Amino acid sequence: MGIQRFGKEFKDTLASLSAGVVQKERRVYPKQGEVYFADLGPIISTEQAKRRPVIILSNVSFKRRNTVLVAPLSSNVSSMDKKVHCIISKLERGSLSSGSSKVLLDHVRTIDKDRLIRCEGVITENDLSVIQKKIQECIL
Repeated sequence: MGIQRFGKEFKDTLASLSAGVVQKERRVYPKQGEVYFADLGPIISTEQAKRRPVIILSNVSFKRRNTVLVAPLSSNVSSMDKKVHCIISKLERGSLSSGSSKVLLDHVRTIDKDRLIRCEGVITENDLSVIQKKIQECIL
């Protein structure tokens, strides 16, 4: 009987362990206002997809959770709905490859921290305040 009754995933894990390959759990503690490069796929319908920058909207109450609330960014700043979009022009720390970016507040979503790839920087306090105000206007 032995190992044959288990699935392929178990066999692969067992092979990795016997080969001495051990993956350490990656702990990420994103802070509100940080910009991360994230993997947003797979998606449904008109959701934002692929790997793209996102702004962390979660506050410290999310710190111990495995999820974060994010707003995707787009480099397409030409078409803009002022009710649900706002522009950030620069980061306080780090840089955006496209210069100005549009914050897509109509695509805010909760994602697992494992989708976060790397921190790109931090937005300014002023931009964070504008985003928070715009979110309140959208919700209330």
